Amino acid sequence: MRRLIKYCRLPRAERRTVIRILALIALIRLLLWVLPFRTARALVSWMARQPARNIAGRPMSPEELAAVIGRLSDHVPGATCLTQALVAEVVLRRAGYQPVVRLGVGRDERNVFRAHAWVECDGRVVIGQTDDFERFTPLPPLEQPARVSVVRQRKEFCDEQAREGCC
Repeated sequence: MRRLIKYCRLPRAERRTVIRILALIALIRLLLWVLPFRTARALVSWMARQPARNIAGRPMSPEELAAVIGRLSDHVPGATCLTQALVAEVVLRRAGYQPVVRLGVGRDERNVFRAHAWVECDGRVVIGQTDDFERFTPLPPLEQPARVSVVRQRKEFCDEQAREGCC
């Protein structure tokens, strides 16, 4: 009940931001659950390129946005570090920042394979901070997938089918 009261006391613009981020966390979690990673990544990249709606209110720093994402992720089942990193990419890019999504792999003290995702902005980790970064070997940064038009993909598919005499 305290959370609801606290939410209601927020300025209108911040309430809107909270709702949008919470919806984005749920959406990206769902995408990661039902789609192959490559497809989900392409959709997240597309969302990050969309212009932000003009929301009146004070600009937030990357750290403030990451803190909001972290707190709201607690309310979405299965919102892992990967979900939070992809949400942070969308939110930060729309806010005018240049986030870099990073993945790392390693083994824990029981020699079990582990992976971790985090986001860097201006060389600082803004989301996904962990005490045992030294266990993870960073992979190359996740690049934005190349833009590929769905219409162009369909046209190429139809052209290929026509050449093979299937259409």
